[in-house]
Amino acid sequence: MACLFLLCLLVRAALCVDEGSVAEEPSVFLQTALKAHDRSQKTSSRNIEVECDPDAITIQLRGTRNFNGMIYPKGLSTNSSCMMQYSKGISDSLVYKLPLRSCNTMSTDVRGGVEYFNTVIIEPHRKVVTSRGKGFHIRCKYHTLHNHTYAFEARAVDKAERPDVHMRIYVGNSEKQVVAENVKIGDPLTLSVGIEPNSMYGIRVTNCVVRDGFNWGAQPLVNNEGCPIDKEIMPGFEYSDGTSKATSTFLAHKFPYTKSVYYQCHVRLCHKPSGGCDDVPPTCDGLRPDRRDRGRMPRSLSRSIRDVEEIKAIEIGDKSTEVFSGLYVNEPSDVERETSHAF
Repeated sequence: MACLFLLCLLVRAALCVDEGSVAEEPSVFLQTALKAHDRSQKTSSRNIEVECDPDAITIQLRGTRNFNGMIYPKGLSTNSSCMMQYSKGISDSLVYKLPLRSCNTMSTDVRGGVEYFNTVIIEPHRKVVTSRGKGFHIRCKYHTLHNHTYAFEARAVDKAERPDVHMRIYVGNSEKQVVAENVKIGDPLTLSVGIEPNSMYGIRVTNCVVRDGFNWGAQPLVNNEGCPIDKEIMPGFEYSDGTSKATSTFLAHKFPYTKSVYYQCHVRLCHKPSGGCDDVPPTCDGLRPDRRDRGRMPRSLSRSIRDVEEIKAIEIGDKSTEVFSGLYVNEPSDVERETSHAF
């Protein structure tokens, strides 16, 4: 196997070509905030060039005028929007874009940043998979903000004072902090979202959804108030460490046509000293007592409270953060199915 690496200040691209076999599929996904950079970096090997962009890995193949085949991530050769077919004689070069957030692209935390990787198959036939197909191990390393690696994509203002938000999916409970990689349907998992415990900020987790990575299917999990939509799939979050950590334990699930699943939630910081975290966790089975009491307040007092809340929102700014994480969920084998149904 021959590998070519290019290391620079902001991003690194690596291309490893395996002529004979394709490596095992990567097993964990953590979306991380990328440090802003003026241009993407490139590396090339033979007739293949890899370019690391903020939201995708661009692969360019040269000398392809006679190429009549398809390009796809390993495991996604059929019924996949990630598979592209190419016809002979169209161009002397081909471009294939591999998104960072789908198509089995996975990532891992590395020193000073995060590395995204995937295995791309270049098959010189448009319909069937043959022994002539070759696997290319594509890697792009991005340096993260503040030289730390966290599983989030920040969309907040006031970055100097904003705590870093992280999201992880653990096997079982989060006490042992074993990151879930390859699991089976029904395995217990814990989705953990949090910041470093502090006296200033807490968090409120809302708008969670699980996606298939193809834009084919999505299942809402938590609504805009932070309440669970279907408790059988994922129950509500439990908050701890002074509302700086939220966890939800659930059983692994997947979409029927893919084993990769991606979870996405929105996290908003709340300001503890001003009472902004008093409604965390939310009451999901009825009105909160403070909301019922507010209706009985004098109009002047209610207006004063509303004014304070508006000022508080201005002071804190929009600290909404999108967190993104994923893993592989496998179906039990036929033998395991029979065993589980035996009496």
